[in-house]
Amino acid sequence: MAFRVHTLKETEQLALELGYDGLELMLPPRHLPIEESRRDTNLTGLTAVPVVHAGGDLFDQERYELSLREALAAAKAVGAEIINVHPPSARFGGRAHLLWAMDLINHLERESGLQIAYEVLVDPQGITLERREFFAQQQAYTSIEEWIGDVRERKLSATLDTCHVATWGAQPGPYVEQLGKHLAHVHFSDYSRTELREHLIPGEGDVELPAFLRELALRRPDVTVTVELNPESTHEAVRRAAERSRDYIARALAERL
Repeated sequence: MAFRVHTLKETEQLALELGYDGLELMLPPRHLPIEESRRDTNLTGLTAVPVVHAGGDLFDQERYELSLREALAAAKAVGAEIINVHPPSARFGGRAHLLWAMDLINHLERESGLQIAYEVLVDPQGITLERREFFAQQQAYTSIEEWIGDVRERKLSATLDTCHVATWGAQPGPYVEQLGKHLAHVHFSDYSRTELREHLIPGEGDVELPAFLRELALRRPDVTVTVELNPESTHEAVRRAAERSRDYIARALAERL
């Protein structure tokens, strides 16, 4: 959300000032256009980074592995305990590409002692037409259930993205129980089904986010939650989005009590 206008250190300071526990550091994505992948990578002085998001190259095995190892190195440098990673593309390498990646994730988890959380991507049919083909190229699965099957069978940790789940026409709450002990991390944001708008500030879409938070608090209160929103272009917009998201979560949890 903040990479276009803030350095990492500024983002961390803002997060702590607003009452968050820290930030999720996303390394430059290797498979996205340059305007989306140009971001600060200076880790000096960062002290509150629970999660590192691997940049990934979903179409190339060598670069996929390199990005994961870079994320692990960054995690050790800042003290993060969780790595987030997207599945590689099934269109480029088929099922064998996914099996290779899941074996690699298990191997690197054992080697590093860190959790590597495997995140389902959007349903291309649930996003705007101009973005649909690009994300269809990236997709590894034909349903959330297929992804959960791999998570269970391959004994993976998982990231549940509330917006991504909603693009598949589902609500995220029931997947807390379905993922069970595999759920390690949450990306939290809203989604509008009528406008096909993703990663909105909580309350701006139609996902049943309070019910999801109640389910998460009941079943997996230990899980790390990252507010993952669309990038903003001004300092004021970043602060406003972070404050509104914080207040939304606080109200939802207070209502639960």
